[in-house]
Amino acid sequence: MSAPLALDDATLGYTGRTVLTNATLEIPDSRRVALLGRNGSGKSTLLRTFAGIQQPISGRVTCEGRDIGLIAPPTRGRRIAYLPQQVSPEIPFTVFEVVLMGRYPHRGLSLFSSAEDRRIVSRVIEETGLTDLGQKRCTELSGGEFQRVLVASILAQQAPIMLLDEPTASLDLHHRSSILSMTGEEGERTVVIATHDINLAAAHCGWVVVLDGEGGFTDGPTEEVLTESFVAETFGIEVQAVQVDLPSGGKRRQFVVTS
Repeated sequence: MSAPLALDDATLGYTGRTVLTNATLEIPDSRRVALLGRNGSGKSTLLRTFAGIQQPISGRVTCEGRDIGLIAPPTRGRRIAYLPQQVSPEIPFTVFEVVLMGRYPHRGLSLFSSAEDRRIVSRVIEETGLTDLGQKRCTELSGGEFQRVLVASILAQQAPIMLLDEPTASLDLHHRSSILSMTGEEGERTVVIATHDINLAAAHCGWVVVLDGEGGFTDGPTEEVLTESFVAETFGIEVQAVQVDLPSGGKRRQFVVTS
């Protein structure tokens, strides 16, 4: 079975600057994947390329074995849901209307939403705890509430692949947890999350891809890749890995900065 997303000897970047060079990478199926790296390392570029928004400089980018540039946008929208890093809340639509926008790839030639579209949106709004906000305008929401609406919108796409660019940036711990829980459990769908938060990756993602900012990357199971020495070498900070007790009775690994 072909990987949900893959690079085949691909070079990514812009004219005069590359962020990945001759990279071969497969995103594992039905895993929550953290995309890590310093500022400017190419996280957003990689996500946009996987979304089909940006073309590679060379090589192939594939979705389920098909060249992503050859997949028609409506078809691609039914397979891949993409949430960019910055979306302005200053849009004069209600929560229901914004979540309904996620159904656009399923409309075909119709300009209007169907009863099925509206049923799915109502269910997503209920499942994501947004029922009380459904008729509010986005301009009336807090930053955390608006981010939850955006995630609900891409959930309404019902795409098996989700790409999220810094979805928890500037949110408090409660809203960070809420956003991640909305994407489902590990194994439900393929979710790639670009983030600066190493502890978020360690706690919620079973796989990581770490861009080194020099055209290369390291990927693998989170616990194997994110070691104390690797974090120190890659991010320039000394950390100690500790086990934190969870209310559920389990444990979670976190990194504490020591210098």
